[in-house]
Amino acid sequence: ETEREYDKGYLLSPRDLMGTSSLPELIKAGVNCFKIEGRLKNPEYVGIVTRYYRKLIDIVYDNLDKSNEELLKLLEEEESKINPSTSMSYLDELKQSFNRGGFSKGHFSKEANKELIYKEMASNSGFYLGKVQNFNPNKGYITLKLEHSIGIGDKISIDSDNYTISELMKQNTNIRLANIGEVVTIGRMKGNIRPGQKIYKLQSRILNDDIAPTFKEDKEFKKIKLNAFLTIKKNEKMTLEVFSNNLCSIYNNERISISSNSIIEPAQNRSATKEDIFSQITKTGNTPFEFEKIEIQLDDNVFVPVKLLNELRRTALEQLQNKIIEKHIHARNLKLNPETLEFHTTNSNLKASNSIHLLLTILHENIDYSNYLNGIDKLYIPLKYFLLNQFQEELISLCNLFNTYVYMPNIIRDLWNIDYDKIVNTFFIKGFVISSTSQIDIVKRYNLEMIGNYNLNVYNQ
Repeated sequence: ETEREYDKGYLLSPRDLMGTSSLPELIKAGVNCFKIEGRLKNPEYVGIVTRYYRKLIDIVYDNLDKSNEELLKLLEEEESKINPSTSMSYLDELKQSFNRGGFSKGHFSKEANKELIYKEMASNSGFYLGKVQNFNPNKGYITLKLEHSIGIGDKISIDSDNYTISELMKQNTNIRLANIGEVVTIGRMKGNIRPGQKIYKLQSRILNDDIAPTFKEDKEFKKIKLNAFLTIKKNEKMTLEVFSNNLCSIYNNERISISSNSIIEPAQNRSATKEDIFSQITKTGNTPFEFEKIEIQLDDNVFVPVKLLNELRRTALEQLQNKIIEKHIHARNLKLNPETLEFHTTNSNLKASNSIHLLLTILHENIDYSNYLNGIDKLYIPLKYFLLNQFQEELISLCNLFNTYVYMPNIIRDLWNIDYDKIVNTFFIKGFVISSTSQIDIVKRYNLEMIGNYNLNVYNQ
């Protein structure tokens, strides 16, 4: 039998997944959270990609009444807009952050994706700059005609060797930036460089500088928009009601209404104006909030201390935030004394108000585990030990003493060839810990208790 080569290259390297064209459909279907890849990526990548998706997601949410076709047109318009800080389109910024031969829609569409793999390269391809026209190894000069703009501080690659541009010239004159179509010389280059090699731009210094404040500064860039009613009447306490009407926020329909500690007195000199009060009350600083609309009812000829306004605003925002935290916190009523949970080599008597479930991941022969398990309510033992004869006697003893469950593994190679009847008939088990939905069909016929393992959350209904 002869061998045949069908293809070669990086056959397991997919193009980067880009799901922006599916955003309208996914959001309208009820998806309310998107996970953006960032593991093993640099902060600049995370900042650029999340900023990009933030823009497009907001556009969809602000135009949910439009058709998917209309929404896609709006998204395409946004992608083509030029960021004045970088002189790049937002789509080009995304490509510059990381792309492997462009982007892929993955398996979002109904048709088979025959462009999923990019076999030419396994890492970031960036932007193609052009080919080396000439290389002077004595001076370290590379000459090329640009297919994309470059500048001082940009990172480039030539046959997997990476460089940072520190010298850039045009007609023997030092420059900081060069545009498409220009013939330029990159200086201070070393290595095995030869004419004809392809050059790629991996990172843009201007783009990195533009995104850096989003992760280097202690600053909130995405704020929760709030509305407010502020009532200021003479000889009465000042009241502030804060609320949100943002349907896409967990703050939607949540309200906080508070009053000042002291009453508002008549003005002795200059009276407070709505403009002054609006300017002061909107100073939300580094909080995650900003006021979108404020309605102010203000009596004439009153004095409003700035300190009182600041205190009222700060208290209202804190109470609103705490209300949301308390509403969504995952409460656990678990009160165990750590000292009672220690396992000793002597027989220990565990006393705890809550039930204790124990998984014996590894069993050793010639150990009488019943000496150490007093106080255990449920005992989980991996399936493999029920299939080994050397543990049969010990397991029979444990099953008679404790509520014992067969702990099913995540993957069972011979799922249907295991003699579950023998396990159920030999051991007095209470049930099974299920680690995948396929196992339910196997064990449900025994009418024993089934407990869902932690990894069942990867399945939908």
